Formats: sequence, C-alpha cells, structure tokens
Amino acid sequence: YPAQLEARLRERGMTGVEVVNGAVAIYEAPWYPLWYAVHGRELQPDLVIVGLCLGNDLANLTPPTEPLEDPDGTLRLAPTAQLRYQARLARDWLRDHSLFWRGLGDGSLLAAVQHPGPPLVRRAATTPAPLRECWGCWTQHFGQQPWTSPERVTRTRAGLEAILARLERQVSRDGARLVVLPIPTKAMVEPDDERQAIDAVIQFMGLSEEAVRSYDQPLAITLAAAADLGLPVINPLAALQATAASARLFYQRDWHLTPAGHHALAEALAAALLDPALVPRQP
Repeated sequence: YPAQLEARLRERGMTGVEVVNGAVAIYEAPWYPLWYAVHGRELQPDLVIVGLCLGNDLANLTPPTEPLEDPDGTLRLAPTAQLRYQARLARDWLRDHSLFWRGLGDGSLLAAVQHPGPPLVRRAATTPAPLRECWGCWTQHFGQQPWTSPERVTRTRAGLEAILARLERQVSRDGARLVVLPIPTKAMVEPDDERQAIDAVIQFMGLSEEAVRSYDQPLAITLAAAADLGLPVINPLAALQATAASARLFYQRDWHLTPAGHHALAEALAAALLDPALVPRQP
C-alpha cells in the first residue's frame, strides 16, 4: 500500500511527494524507534506513519533492548537482540520449507506417530488444531489469545504508549509529524467470508461470546494510546468495510491483504492525508 499511496497522492496534486516503505520482515513495534533512529532520520521525512496490525502487533510488545537510545542519542542494543531476530528468521524459514518443522508446530507429526496410517487423512480426522482449521485465523487473529484480562489490556496500553512516545520524541525532534495507522484484521472487515473456518476455531478454542468480542480490544487500545499522546490517527476500518462489499480485501486462507486490499487501504490513507490539517501543503 505505500507504493499505491504515493501514486494516489501524486494523481491528486502532491506531485513532489515520496512515500518510503520502512517495513522490515519480523520487526515488531518495539523495533520501530530503533529503525527510525538508524534509517528513518536520514530520510528527513515530513510525516511518519506507524502501521499497527491489530491481528498480532499488540501481542508482541517485548522491547529488543532497554534503552534503545541514551539521552545523548547513542544507540544501545543488547547482545541477545540480534540473535532473537535471526532466530525468528530461521524459525519462519523452517515453517515455510520443512514439513517436519511444520508438523511439530501444528501437531500433525504427533498425530501421524500416534495414529499409524496416511498422515494427511489422519491429521484431518484426529487433530483439529487452529493452524489447520484456518491458518490466517490463528496467525493473524486468534493466536494473540482473548483480551478478557483487564491487567493485560492495561499492560499492553502502557507498553504501546511507551513505544509511540519514544518514536514521537524522535520524529518531532526532527521537525516531522507522527501519525498512527491501526490496520484491521479480516475478521473485522470481512467477518462472513470465512465464517465456517472462524466458527471451527472458536469451537476448538472453546471461546465464549465475551472472549470473541474481546478481540476488538487492540483497536480500542491503539486509539486510547494515541489519544493519550495527542497523536493523530487514520482509522481505515469503515472505509475498508464499505469497499469489502464489492471486493475481497483479504485472502481466505492467509488473511493478509490482497492486491485489492492494498489498493483500498491506500485509498483510505490518501483521502485522510489530503486533509490540509494533517499534512500542510507545500508550494
């Protein structure tokens, strides 16, 4: 969507705009201030948009090191931080390329050992794990576990505020502005597209109605954290829901944005960024 956003803004008069995609595979929100300090600052941005996937980003707020930056601007990185990053890369590579590793992760290997016979048939019949019922449901939504604990909500909100506050200090010190972008999940935008798979996972996990509703908490937490810090928010949920009536915006199995989803998100962002109150027009 960053490339699509740049194209739309240029089409609508911001001919000198450049949108840079700063995303890095495996990096989570606590890494954003570190990335900005090393790479973002040298780009001299006018606006920094921090995207937070509501499916799993708020469940992963463990900082790579403390502090990320000393008062004098010196960066400090714990020796284990890069090792953790490399371990994540290795784990994801194995998940994508090793049937053995995947079997350990979703329980199918254990099922094949316990129940002799064709593994694929036995797996489907005897181990209804969430990863098998709906991969996207789990990795992009239910895997973060219900948000029914008030203590967890409070702790997560405080952690997110600390990350955003650190990033805002860096961005504002450079004369730029920080904007928060909560990116909704498929369950929030297209709840009926994978209804059967979603219901199967809910039943498998034994989730109550309260627990299912609690998965809206990441959006509420994000909006509250941004409000506490006085940060502007671009919330594309309503726009994506409206567009989803005529196009599939998320993949059925994977739950990441489709090309149409990237187009729709860029359209919502462009509409918000054309507001002069958010981005002052330059000559």
